[in-house]
Amino acid sequence: MAARVQEQQQQRLQAWHGFIGTNAGLAAARARGRVGGRPNVATEEVVPAAAVRLLHYQQTQGGPPNPHV
Repeated sequence: MAARVQEQQQQRLQAWHGFIGTNAGLAAARARGRVGGRPNVATEEVVPAAAVRLLHYQQTQGGPPNPHV
């Protein structure tokens, strides 16, 4: 009985807030041409420069950089 009451309350809250679900909302935004998330910074200029810096580091330090230092 308590579970049914809770389910009804949840349904009313969802209807009141116009809740359609996270995935459905993201899909609707994509359909409107909106894209979420962090912008990509790996441009044609950044990637080669980062590769050169990494290669230089590996050659001078003897291995890949340790991100835990």
